[in-house]
Amino acid sequence: MNPRKTCAFALAASALVLLSSGSAWAGAWPTTAGTVDTITSISDMTSSSPAAGQVIQGSNSFEKFEVSPLISYGLTDSTTVQVQPRWQQLTARDVNGNTTRTSGFSDLEVAGRFRLWSDDQTGSVFSVQPLVSLPTGYDPDRQPALGSGHPDYEMRALYGTNLNILGLPAFFDGELAYRARTGPPADEAKLDLTLGVRPDDKWMLLAQSFTTLTVGNAGQGYQPYKISKLEFSVVRSLTDHISLQFGYEFSPYYENLGSENTWLGGVWVSF
Repeated sequence: MNPRKTCAFALAASALVLLSSGSAWAGAWPTTAGTVDTITSISDMTSSSPAAGQVIQGSNSFEKFEVSPLISYGLTDSTTVQVQPRWQQLTARDVNGNTTRTSGFSDLEVAGRFRLWSDDQTGSVFSVQPLVSLPTGYDPDRQPALGSGHPDYEMRALYGTNLNILGLPAFFDGELAYRARTGPPADEAKLDLTLGVRPDDKWMLLAQSFTTLTVGNAGQGYQPYKISKLEFSVVRSLTDHISLQFGYEFSPYYENLGSENTWLGGVWVSF
């Protein structure tokens, strides 16, 4: 498989998945051995309910502004290690217009992605990715809380393949994950899908869906929920190593959560 071609599709997939307001990390393709990818994303989400099924009594609306740098390192041709801190500003408003706000670092996520199979002819790849989320910024005395205060453990299966759509280079990335949450939030099952098309060397168009549903019972302060999000975005390559992205995400389907609307952007650099 051509390493440069594979890396280009991997970067496109990872950038768009990572810039979503969800917690998906990257596409199925590994980062090229010995290289570092840094992706700094900024998102501004508004919702009519708290995030991740959290119950805040009297809450009428919820906002989350997040700056989230990701660092990925290609340890080998088949192994990528990643770390992602998150700085957030959370704002909750009640029915009387009163506002509570917190800001600071939220959970820190650390992951490893391992390629198990690949096909040189199609550019297809299958990988697995274990992840741990650490409650580095949690404070029970601050509301809305920055995280749940307990570690999460996730296992993800990822499949990606190169495509040709109307004569244009494209790719598909599909991911299935299960996240075990050790605190009161219920466990989560996730399905993430990405389709990317490159109309020319400078631009890439992406359409994505992110579906999450809780599994089992939720503890005190949380409730079960389901949500599906759609995201559309564009990526503009400035140089061979620097690109910009801008997109919009919304939730056409949800249960026990409010509708979510998110504007997002990012800068990603490979070196």
